Amino acid sequence: AAARGTVLKVLQGSTDEAARAAALACLTTHGAGDDVDMLLKIALKGGAEGDAAKKILEGMRGAGVNAAMAKLLETADAPARGVIVDVFTRRRVDEALPVLVKMVQGADTPAAAEAAKALEKLGAAAETAPLANLIVSTGDANLRGALEKAIEEICKRVPDRQPCADAVLAAWEQAKAAPARCALLRLM
Repeated sequence: AAARGTVLKVLQGSTDEAARAAALACLTTHGAGDDVDMLLKIALKGGAEGDAAKKILEGMRGAGVNAAMAKLLETADAPARGVIVDVFTRRRVDEALPVLVKMVQGADTPAAAEAAKALEKLGAAAETAPLANLIVSTGDANLRGALEKAIEEICKRVPDRQPCADAVLAAWEQAKAAPARCALLRLM
């Protein structure tokens, strides 16, 4: 805790790039959930310091880090959302799955597509049913394609494919629109 306090003082009070870079690196070990918002703001600035902040977010294992990122994801604007989704994917954070599924089901189509791309790497069989149901309900061809790809990758990766098959078949039985039925058929 003492080391974290010192690191935060350096980050808040120093303009020396080398000192700030060293302090940022320390957060990989000493950072906590309370530091996620600050690191995200630094990451969004870009440059060498922004890249370093992204790497620290990927490597930080302190208490509450995943929960803090999941909470920020719910209200993040597009640039912040992109950073958080990328970090979640690189960290392979299972805690992110409910938030990502919620994003996929939301009205923001670009956010839904980003979340589908993350679910492609992180999702498990349990995520196939909501994704398949969205294939049935969406009229957006790009989103439908992202959902199809996510289900395909999930089903390739999971050891028991039966829940995936059941979810796809159940959605296909509900689908009325030809594009949805075709997408689901390709997944069978």
